[in-house]
Amino acid sequence: MQSLQASPGMLVRVKADHWKSGFGGMVGVIEGSWGSPEYAALDVRFEDGRSELFWFHELDAIGEEAGLPARIAFYDGS
Repeated sequence: MQSLQASPGMLVRVKADHWKSGFGGMVGVIEGSWGSPEYAALDVRFEDGRSELFWFHELDAIGEEAGLPARIAFYDGS
């Protein structure tokens, strides 16, 4: 995934070989981004309610190719 592609509501998968044990292969939704648009850190919320920061290159965009929507309606928690 490219940094400029990332936006709130996008479905992403943590790369399988991620160094943080327990996150490899997990699917989540981007809730926000931090830093420069060219090299963003992304706040990802997982189905179990956990939220974690990842660099854009640690994630793969998923969606239509996996039979899922490319993005979901953004829910801001209110």
